[in-house]
This record gives sequence, structure tokens and C-alpha cells, in this order.
Amino acid sequence: MLDRVVVERHKTYRSYYQIITQDIGASSLEAFWMSISFLLAAVAFQPAHTAMSDIFGRKLVLYVCCLFFVIGLVVFGTAESPTTIIIGRTIQGFGGGGLEALSEVILTDITTLKERPLYLGIMSFFWAGAAVAGPPIGGALAEYTTWRWLAWILLPFIGVALILIHPTLTLRQDRNSIMLKLTRVDWLGLLLSVSAATMVLFAITAGGQIFPWSSVQILTPLCLGIICTILFCYFETKTSSPMLSPEILATRTVTAAMFGALLHGIATWCMLYFAPLFFESVLLHTPIEAAVDGLSFGLTATPFAILTAFMIEFSRRYLWSIGIGWALATIGSGCLIALSSGTAVVPARALFIPAGIGLGMLYPSLAMPIQAGVHVDRAGTATGMLVFFRNLGSTIGVGVGSSIFTTQFQRNFGRANLEYSSFGMRNAQNAIDRIPGLRGLAVSPFVMQNLLQVYSDSFKAVCVFMTVVTGIGLLTTLFIKELSFETEEEGRQALDVRMDDLQS
Repeated sequence: MLDRVVVERHKTYRSYYQIITQDIGASSLEAFWMSISFLLAAVAFQPAHTAMSDIFGRKLVLYVCCLFFVIGLVVFGTAESPTTIIIGRTIQGFGGGGLEALSEVILTDITTLKERPLYLGIMSFFWAGAAVAGPPIGGALAEYTTWRWLAWILLPFIGVALILIHPTLTLRQDRNSIMLKLTRVDWLGLLLSVSAATMVLFAITAGGQIFPWSSVQILTPLCLGIICTILFCYFETKTSSPMLSPEILATRTVTAAMFGALLHGIATWCMLYFAPLFFESVLLHTPIEAAVDGLSFGLTATPFAILTAFMIEFSRRYLWSIGIGWALATIGSGCLIALSSGTAVVPARALFIPAGIGLGMLYPSLAMPIQAGVHVDRAGTATGMLVFFRNLGSTIGVGVGSSIFTTQFQRNFGRANLEYSSFGMRNAQNAIDRIPGLRGLAVSPFVMQNLLQVYSDSFKAVCVFMTVVTGIGLLTTLFIKELSFETEEEGRQALDVRMDDLQS
């Protein structure tokens, strides 16, 4: 998870892949694939990781994901060509997506529903810690080191994980033969789900950035992805061992919470992606300064994610936290529309706090109705779906948000009667990539002020989008019921040896 935060935020601070492009030479299309290969692989294969771990065991799949993650790091860190970087990032994404999903799935397996809010709070501490550490680490790497450290800095973390897995994670295992397990794999569902996710995510990410939304390069994969999604949903209702059981989405509460997780991912990653962009482009801050500015969001989301989990544990209720979280996120997103080039630094930072509190509260909150609304044997799979929808939302948030920003930038740029060549741009698609050089532009103060206003108005359009998304999220609260989570049953792959047995 630390990898994902560092990579995606690093891309924002200094157009990280533009630095790689200049270092090893790459076309704009190759640079695009370098920037999205990790995220595409991570999100597309997450349902497959969960499904495979249901059959072959969480621990085995966890080891496989660690192995792919390490291989991807090494390939990426030693790459000398764009193609090798893309391959390394894809391999790393395959492993990294599984690590993120399985960490939450295993937590669901080894804890009872009754005690889960407490452990969600503990996990939120580590997740939020990575989210807070990511921006300054990414900014420092961008400013002072080579891009290869993006790989090497993560090797010690995965090394510690590999050492700890064997002695600490002793899970109950299915003792059936490998051949029998292979017959239980939903191969068609696996193929359709990966194909659908890959094509839809590519279309959403590339649309308006690399190719026009109306181009055949976008419409073809988008339509094929939708067809694969429809086929996947159909065949999952017909097979005897579905990859993702339709029973999980059988209740209104779980369906609404899953949709809320999708919206939560959209809003959160829009905020994470565009917050430093605002401070760098509109207020002309350096990457390190933008990292510090963004802490007003991260340092509020972090403690409130943890605090909310513990308050759910204490109150034995979760619906209040979902409602308050969405309300604060909506109000906070709306407040950001007021940001402009004339906003002072301290008020600008303060305006990110309400959204940080609200979106932080939703991390543990949305997990509870999903886990309380399914049978204990389905809780792990449901948690995997939650992670998938949340990360799918993050991709949609960054992709659609970037498209909105670019479209609005093009419109505002034309209204301001500015010339792209005056700022070293070819078109509006270069607006984000050009941000690192804005502070050194040799233009008149009047022209510079007009350019900053264009960036500011484009950012406001993204804030309107976030406000709409969080407002819809608030409406989903109406469809979520307050369910009891006093169950003390464990999952099928719970710990093989309980702590009380060890103490005795």
C-alpha cells in the first residue's frame, strides 16, 4: 500500500514519468503506459487474487503476490528502456494489488465480526500512516534522488513482510488435492473479470488524456469492457462455483455500501491527486511545500479513520459514522470550490480539513455493513469486493478528474486568449506535465496571473465533480440499515492456533 501511495502521489508532484522519459527516452504513449501499468494490473487482478485465495489458501496466494511484487521492483529498478519499465510496473502491480486486498481479507478471516471494529482501527493506523508518509517521501524522491529509488526503497518493507508471514500466519487450510481445487476455479469468470476491468480502466484513464473520448481507441475497449462485464454477471449466476457469488449483493444494505466504497475511492483519490496540483500550479509551491500543504488532508483523515473505528467498537453502531462522514466530505468538497489564486496558504490548507475528516471516517465505516450483511463464510470474499470497488473508484477518480481538468483547462485557456507555445505546451494535455516549470516561466506578471487563473478555474471544476460524487454518497446512506455485528463465528481460513491456546 505504501508503494501505491508513493507512486500515485509522486506522479502528481513532478510528473514523475516525465522525468523517466527524459532519462531513458520514451514516447508520450510509452510514458502514459508507464504511469498506469501498475494501477491497471493492481485493480484488474484483485478479484482474481481473492477468488484464488478462497480455493488455494490465503497464505499461498500471499506468498505468490510477494514474489511478483519483488520481481516487479527489481525489473523496474534496473530497467533501461520504457518497455522494461512497463513490464516491471505491471508485474509489481499484479503483486501489489493482491497484497492490499489480501491484507484486509485475512483480517476478516482471523477476527470475529464482534471484535472487527477494533482491528479495523489498528489496520487504519497503518494504512493512514502510509498515506501520510507517501507525499513527503514522494516529494523528496522527486527533488533529490533518482527515480530508481522508487523501487529500492520498498525492498526492505517487503523483506520484513516475507520474514513475518511464515511464523505469524498459521491459517486453517483446505486439505483437498490440487487437481480438485483446480476444478473449482471459475476460469471463465476469471477471464471475463480481468478483461472487463482492464479495458474499462484503460478507456477511463486514457479518455481525454491520450485519445479523445469519441475516438475508436477509447470507444472500442470501453464497449468491449461493458460487454465483458455483462457476460461476467450473467455467467456468475449460472456456474456452480462462481468467482464472485451473487449472494453477496443480494441485500440492499450491502449493495449500497459497495456503491459507497466506489464513490469513496473516486472522491478520496481525486483529493489526493489534485490537492498538491492546486498548491503547485495555483500558489506556485515546490513539491516539498505541496507535500506539507497536503498534510492538512492526510493528518485529519488518518486519526479520524482510526478514531471512527474505535468509536464504532464502543458504540456498537456504524450508520451514524457513514452519514456524518459523507456529510463532512460533501461540505468539505464544496468548500474547496472557493479556492483561488488569491487564497492565502493557511486558509487554503484549512479548507481541506472537513473533507479529510469525512473521507477518513468512511474507511472503517463502509466495511461494517458489508461484513455484517453477509454470511461469515462469504465475509472474506465480500471484503475483497470492497477493496476492488474502492480501488476501481480510485482509478475512475483520477481518470475522470484528469479529463475534467483538461477539458476545463482547454476551455478557460481559449477564453483567456493565451498561446500554448508561450508556456512550452503543445495543448491542454500538457497542462499537468508543465506544472514543475511554472515557477521559472519568463512571462509578464499579467500573463502569469491569467495562467494561474486558468489553473485555478480548472481545479474548481474538479471540486464540483467531487462535491457531486460525495453528495451521491450521502444519499446512499438512506439505503443502508443498522445491522448487528455481535457474531463470534470465525471464517473458514481463521488462525489455526488461537492466542488463548498459546497462553495455556
